[in-house]
Amino acid sequence: AVRVALLASGWHVARGVAAGVKTETTIALTPAAAPGPWPLLGPSWLSRWARSHVQFPDSLPEEAREAFARRIRHHPQFAALAETEPAKPPHSPPPRAAPPLRQGSPLAAAPTKSSRRGGAPPPPRWPGY
Repeated sequence: AVRVALLASGWHVARGVAAGVKTETTIALTPAAAPGPWPLLGPSWLSRWARSHVQFPDSLPEEAREAFARRIRHHPQFAALAETEPAKPPHSPPPRAAPPLRQGSPLAAAPTKSSRRGGAPPPPRWPGY
């Protein structure tokens, strides 16, 4: 749930090292920091997510689920996978682009409060990336 929420929000997501009882952790990266030295989620994760019975947040309305799924499948992190997808038959209509998210949409980023003036703080910058 955390990884798909991060991907839907535009972050790149990588596997982290084991910590405590967890066999792996999650690393969220800005597009500028990706891929970095961490292994980004790839085709095996995307395939597992596509088969999962809990693909969507519980609060996501049924009518928004297809746009949410497209947003995950077409995330820049998985762009190389899209290039290797088999070609569709010539009679298939071209895929439609997902509509832009409107303010107030359950997929739009929720406003955050911050002690800094002007809104939420920027994502952290990692030295050297």
